[in-house]
Amino acid sequence: MEFAQVLGIRRSIRYFDPDRPVEREKIQKILEAMRIASCAMNTHWLRAIVVYRDELPEETFEIKIGDIDRTDLGLTPVNDGKIIRVSIPPLTEQRRVELVKVVKKMAENCKVSIRNHRRDINEDLKLKKKDKEFSEDEFFKGQKEVQDITDDYIKKCDELTQAKEKEILEF
Repeated sequence: MEFAQVLGIRRSIRYFDPDRPVEREKIQKILEAMRIASCAMNTHWLRAIVVYRDELPEETFEIKIGDIDRTDLGLTPVNDGKIIRVSIPPLTEQRRVELVKVVKKMAENCKVSIRNHRRDINEDLKLKKKDKEFSEDEFFKGQKEVQDITDDYIKKCDELTQAKEKEILEF
């Protein structure tokens, strides 16, 4: 039997005992084999992230798993007690469209945050005007300056969103 045939029919599953972690050398060999494996049209769609538990404090390790679970990215972390493994699925067209929606949602949250800061600063300006710390002209000048800064950051947010959208949708 040829080696390629053996690879085609062989399936192996290893039970990950939390008290007996996989040696780093074996993980590196697996990752290297994954990196050099041939892929359709020379596109490497398989990605993996390996986090070693001994490099993170205990509480951070648990927080990271929860953080990954709570994202809208569709990633499922596997915790074997010493290592967190996150398999990243291939980016199909449908998945790319979903990720663009996630990026747009994040961008909108960013814009809302910027606008909230603008509102807070404008309220401070109104209080200072009311307390006669600012003249009417200084008040309007301050509001215009805050609006200009807000517009600049909203524009930067839009530009970054468009660039990220283009990058995600690019094959």
